[in-house]
Amino acid sequence: YNALTSLPFNEPFAGPNPPAYHRKDDYFAPAVVRADRPMPKLVCLSASHNQIPASAVDLENVPITLMKLDLSENPLINESEPTAREFLVGLARLPALEEVRLTKAVITESSFPDDLLSSIESPFPKLKLLDMEESFPVNRTDMVQRALAPISVQLVFASPPVGNPSLTASEPTDERPPLHVVIGKKVQR
Repeated sequence: YNALTSLPFNEPFAGPNPPAYHRKDDYFAPAVVRADRPMPKLVCLSASHNQIPASAVDLENVPITLMKLDLSENPLINESEPTAREFLVGLARLPALEEVRLTKAVITESSFPDDLLSSIESPFPKLKLLDMEESFPVNRTDMVQRALAPISVQLVFASPPVGNPSLTASEPTDERPPLHVVIGKKVQR
């Protein structure tokens, strides 16, 4: 489909000539305030069907406003990078992230060690859906369950209910909704 091989969020801000913050050529011209970080209002990012490995995602500069991320059908792991552990830890630090879709992405159970989220105080604070459908064999849900245990929320290992408002609406509440984790092949009923 597409040919993206990386997500370099900080690219326009790196280098010897970062963008100017204010216009300096005319004293009476209105000041033009520019963004000081990449895509400050990005909420939804779909980069599915590409060739992006987990190491090529600039996790340090992912917009903190990101709520939905779709990296389906990307080779997140390869021979030089056998696990996507750092990628998952980086995603766990995003404060607004509610939905992660990794359907048919190349990832293995080894990316989910028991201590995956142990270094993060509040991992995935708003995550409602982690869709890894057809990404790896379903016989190891226990590994994923142990790795996600620090989230301290009800984990639902099944397809999310169709039309569930908790997955589509973003209403602030004190109680955390259950986390739907989708693993394995889609079952047609």
